[in-house]
Amino acid sequence: MSALHHLSRRELLSTEQLKSLNTINSSKVLFDITVCWLVIIGSWAVAAWGQQIWLYFICAAIVGNRFYALFIIGHDGLHRRLHNNKDKNDLISDIFVLAPIFAITRLNNRNHLNHHKYFGTSQDPDRYKYESANKAEATSYVLYLTGISTLFRSAVNVFFKPAPGEMSDRASANKAKGYTTRDVLVLIAVQTFLFATTTVFFGWWGYFLMWALPVYLFTFVPDFIRSFAEHSHPEHDSVADEHRLITFECNKIEQMIFAPMNMNYHAVHHLWPTIPYYNLLPATQLIKNNPLSDSLVWRHSYFHYLVSYLKKLPLKEYSNKQ
Repeated sequence: MSALHHLSRRELLSTEQLKSLNTINSSKVLFDITVCWLVIIGSWAVAAWGQQIWLYFICAAIVGNRFYALFIIGHDGLHRRLHNNKDKNDLISDIFVLAPIFAITRLNNRNHLNHHKYFGTSQDPDRYKYESANKAEATSYVLYLTGISTLFRSAVNVFFKPAPGEMSDRASANKAKGYTTRDVLVLIAVQTFLFATTTVFFGWWGYFLMWALPVYLFTFVPDFIRSFAEHSHPEHDSVADEHRLITFECNKIEQMIFAPMNMNYHAVHHLWPTIPYYNLLPATQLIKNNPLSDSLVWRHSYFHYLVSYLKKLPLKEYSNKQ
């Protein structure tokens, strides 16, 4: 276990503060979800009405970005933080976030929970996203940032790859249970809605060019970039593992592109995964006034970090690697 896990959480936030920050506000969740989907559907309507190439691109970017916001909300669903009732949490997460990308909370949260459990170690299933060893050269770095070298592996990890070591009894039971009738019906209903709606607006190509492609370009790719920027350092991974708790205090434009729904306050999320996305900012503000927060990494721009990492390539720590 890396040194970052030894940070004293109790000295950063009191029990009373944490209890308040952990409070789930399901009304807030449903409001944010509703707004995002209204913007997505509204963007389709505007693009279909305008029928201009430039308008298609703008609306597609909005669709992908607002689904990225939903994707971050769904991230809380993986932690069961959307609703105090587990079944209702999973239903909200499945219908509005995961089923649109063919996933189910109960079955597909294992990869992310293990990312938290093994963060900063070689057992982290998401380590390939932030390690320097596979981004020590400019070519591999750029390929990662485009998602070309990453999407397939991410899908395998989430849908097929077993957890490190032995899975828990609960995880084993869930995997053995497989897709239930409820899961299949949710997937069919949601995908039918997406295909039918985009077809009505644009024709048969709508699902692919105004849904699937925007989700790849403006959800998955920014999320790969965010995951890299919020966990990495341009140095040997054995050194970087000691200080991977990183927060970005960036401007609103970068936040919208790379980390909607407060995910840029990522150190707090790793320290307390139970804090919902809408409380990550107040939690960060509380710990920033604590001298212990100096052991965390504070950055101010995703773009600046991405460029600064590129300028340090090739990494000398790996230049002699055979």
